[in-house]
Amino acid sequence: MIENVYGVAKRHNNKRRAYLLVNRLQGKHVPTSPMGALDMAQKLGEKLKKLEGKSMVIAFAETATAIGAAAAEVMGSEVFFINTTREPLTDVHCIEFLEEHSHAREQSLVAEKLEKEIGKSDNVIFLDDELSTGKTMSNIIRKLKERYSALNGKKLIVASLLNRVSEENSQKLKSMGIYEVYLWKTEEDNYEEYAEGLTTTVAVRPNVTGDVKTFEKIKINKMGLNPRLGFKIGEYVSKCKEINEKIIRDYGEVIKSGERILVLGTEECMYPALSLGAAIEKKFDGLKVFSHATTRSPIGISDAPEYPIKMGYKIPSFYEESRMTYIYNVEKYDIVFVVTDAPSPSDKALKVLASVFGEAKRLFLVEVS
Repeated sequence: MIENVYGVAKRHNNKRRAYLLVNRLQGKHVPTSPMGALDMAQKLGEKLKKLEGKSMVIAFAETATAIGAAAAEVMGSEVFFINTTREPLTDVHCIEFLEEHSHAREQSLVAEKLEKEIGKSDNVIFLDDELSTGKTMSNIIRKLKERYSALNGKKLIVASLLNRVSEENSQKLKSMGIYEVYLWKTEEDNYEEYAEGLTTTVAVRPNVTGDVKTFEKIKINKMGLNPRLGFKIGEYVSKCKEINEKIIRDYGEVIKSGERILVLGTEECMYPALSLGAAIEKKFDGLKVFSHATTRSPIGISDAPEYPIKMGYKIPSFYEESRMTYIYNVEKYDIVFVVTDAPSPSDKALKVLASVFGEAKRLFLVEVS
């Protein structure tokens, strides 16, 4: 099962770790069924639901934001959910930490609600897509314990889809009072030699012409909830469902049987895109619906048979035009919905992304922030 789900890709410009494990079902780097992506995350949630007492979930940006939200949804509407971020935030106090192997190492965790929520919780769950050594998790937990003494009396869980922690490192985590929950366990393997031996190319900038199709902005009541600040997961799920229902009600007539539909998230904004994609997938028969997201990660491209990243574009970020982001394995679609919580995507970022999907009949922009 692991071999069917994960592929090894080569990172670019990262001296700390040469490889990246790409989960083909997750809805991040490559297109997949949004219902399938949510189902996988919810299976992890079912395991976490078995914990006794009240739980809170801290998910790690950017790849685990949707996994964390979908897992928390299964655990109950009152579960407090928050994700870490690489985006700059104003007027809030943040705890800074490093994800040492990542391309973008610096992350922040907003502190405003943490003390209160830790005090109310029996289980504090730190959730990521993959756990390799446990070092990042142990670092952030150690830092939080120094600030919040209440953590010392809580059950601490590190949860992930894939767990590659060695027995030695697993014992170190247990000695800190940290327990592991996961969907898949495999032997520790750093894949460094394999990745370094791969020949790959880099993502290219799209060719933007003057007649690029423009995004049609869908008017919705904005969500008013920011997962970087934290909230009860039930509120978030309900808001996403309201948005999904309105979009399907107002724009369902443009969707025709047999079409290929993409619902694309942007960087840390993944769950709302998967939620909309899954709603479309459930509602309409005869469609092929896919979801994935733009990402900060520069990944090598290769047409080798088992290699997961076949092509890619380098595009301006919706969150900061001067910063580059990436979209991989772009296919042909009839309709594209882009779901973002970026405060104000620039015209340039919109135009460049639109050029990537030049063959689509309709392009829609859903701004949920």
